[in-house]
Amino acid sequence: MGCLVLLPEELVFNGDSLLSLSIKFLPITVLVLFALYSLTVIGYRVFTFNDCREDADALKLEIEAAKQSLSAKGYKF
Repeated sequence: MGCLVLLPEELVFNGDSLLSLSIKFLPITVLVLFALYSLTVIGYRVFTFNDCREDADALKLEIEAAKQSLSAKGYKF
């Protein structure tokens, strides 16, 4: 025996049921939601990124030392 499901008339839209339309647009909806989630996570991580001033200063000193060492060997900057 089969199962017969009747949909109310307000759930029918131009010949397609609301369930049919939901299934058709489900991949697009999932893609949009994933994109919004990804942008939210990236934005949060960018705004809460730690700034390491001490390490930046140490790196600048190492770069200057490397420039001086290479200049002594004949490289020009």
